[in-house]
Amino acid sequence: MPQRDLTTILLILSLFLYGISFWSFSPVDPDLGWHLLGGAWTSHKGAPPSTDFINVFGTIWHDYHWLAQTAMYQLYASFGFPGQMVGLGLVMAALSVLLGIVGKLSLPICAKHALPITPLIVSLLAIGSVTSHRPQLLALLLLLIGQVILLSKMNRTIELALFLLLTGVCANVHVYWVFLPLLWCLYRMKRTYHQEGLVLVVLKVGVVSAGGMLSPYGILAPLFGWELTLHTVLSNYTVLLDYAFLPPSLAAQISEFRSSLADPGVPRWVLLVSIVVIARWGGRWLLIGRTGDLWAYLIGLLLAISKVKFIAIFGVLALPLHMRVVLHIAQEFQGIKAIFIRYFHPAMVVITVTLALNAVKTFPTFTYKAEDLSTMYPIRSCAQIADMSTEVASVTVLTSFDHGGWCRWAIEQHAPTLKSRVFVDGRTQGRDEDYFKAVFDLFAMKGEWLKTLQSWNPDYAVLSKDTPLAQFMGLAPNQWQMLSQDHNFALFRAVKLRP
Repeated sequence: MPQRDLTTILLILSLFLYGISFWSFSPVDPDLGWHLLGGAWTSHKGAPPSTDFINVFGTIWHDYHWLAQTAMYQLYASFGFPGQMVGLGLVMAALSVLLGIVGKLSLPICAKHALPITPLIVSLLAIGSVTSHRPQLLALLLLLIGQVILLSKMNRTIELALFLLLTGVCANVHVYWVFLPLLWCLYRMKRTYHQEGLVLVVLKVGVVSAGGMLSPYGILAPLFGWELTLHTVLSNYTVLLDYAFLPPSLAAQISEFRSSLADPGVPRWVLLVSIVVIARWGGRWLLIGRTGDLWAYLIGLLLAISKVKFIAIFGVLALPLHMRVVLHIAQEFQGIKAIFIRYFHPAMVVITVTLALNAVKTFPTFTYKAEDLSTMYPIRSCAQIADMSTEVASVTVLTSFDHGGWCRWAIEQHAPTLKSRVFVDGRTQGRDEDYFKAVFDLFAMKGEWLKTLQSWNPDYAVLSKDTPLAQFMGLAPNQWQMLSQDHNFALFRAVKLRP
């Protein structure tokens, strides 16, 4: 077998095995509960939800994750949470292999040279540091496919059509769909302007961005029996405002909205190493070749600095520039390069075998522990609510921000016909600053917390035992009856419900 073919096989196999090892990740994720609820609704009703059946205060629900959620729910319905975990591993394996393909396409010269693997490691670390059971991974997969299309030599009309299709699919997966039109602009807008003029630039940008309308919440609304209005056509665009103008009181409470530079883990070091390498060795190589590489890097860097949740976007957008710069660094350190080439194959064989053994060892059948979910989320307490509510038509439950989706999911599993709602569920869409201030003040017993509690008037409360509100309810048996407790959670029922 030619040496180059062996190198390619070992690299692809190692990348696949690295990605598949993520199937060991437990489905302990605060948003997975309401994602499964959305997927179940779409699967059973044959259409995405248009009304909010989770939150007390919700009316409509623009569920722009519906396509990804349906796939997630189908995996769960067929194979349980281990199936969900295998699905995560397969998505990560595809992501890892696509990173390798993007790296190779970024450097056609590597047909004669060893492909630098350190940029791939940086991107893998960036994505892996925020990997979870969420639709955003599928959006990253589509974004990588977009990079492959842009770096491949294909007809520009076909390329534009493919980007329109990718954007349309991604618009039904995650709000990250907006990065696909952005990616096309970074790599194609300058050349299109010089070759075809401003009018065609605007037209092509409009074509790619129009993929955001290819949704049941967009121009496909009539297919689902919904009214087609200007609001529905533009709904996937207006939802971007929820992210752009997130209430400060909420952003301050969510760790993924802090800067990557403030993160004590991998994201900080990924950014710092990248900045140092680019500043020290980038030089003129930043401006040689595709200008889109530099713009993609800078935008990814700014996004990651602003919020750690965007470190995965940085890992994708920065890869082509990282590849180019590291290749030229290798020319400066010929001794290290010679050692790398000499021992590459033996090292890759060892790595591949190790990753294969690890993949077998971490298969979900061996690693999944059902009790992990009940330890992190009040699933048992909320199931108890369902069991106790067989003679009522509806119940309302007070839970914290990260627990509401799982509580609603647990009730649905035990009493599908019970109309249950939670006051807080982890979603931010359509919620204003006053709502989140009231939520966080209530659980911390600050400001007008008692007025909020009396106004909301929940039937049940499922609270972490270390919250001030839980301690208050435990000391007010004339108002709240404690029904059960475990190591982490306490279940209270309003005294008004006593027979």
